[in-house]
Amino acid sequence: MVLTEREWRDPRRGVVSSRMVARLRRDHNQKPRRESVLERGMLRAQYLANRLGACFQSLRRWTREGRLIAHTLSHRGGLPSE
Repeated sequence: MVLTEREWRDPRRGVVSSRMVARLRRDHNQKPRRESVLERGMLRAQYLANRLGACFQSLRRWTREGRLIAHTLSHRGGLPSE
């Protein structure tokens, strides 16, 4: 992570906190990542599943099979969801 490499860490915990990221975004007029990618036309997984009449697990399978391209928006991994 760029912030960690540049020594942007919470001095007490030694990690980059979500508060620090929020403050940096605010100070530099950056939109949250989720908002910026939605503006670029990406869809949330649950929204796409509903539009296609499919379940979330089908989207995951289609991604594994190469039928869909998915981008992770969360540090937890998996498809972006609501």
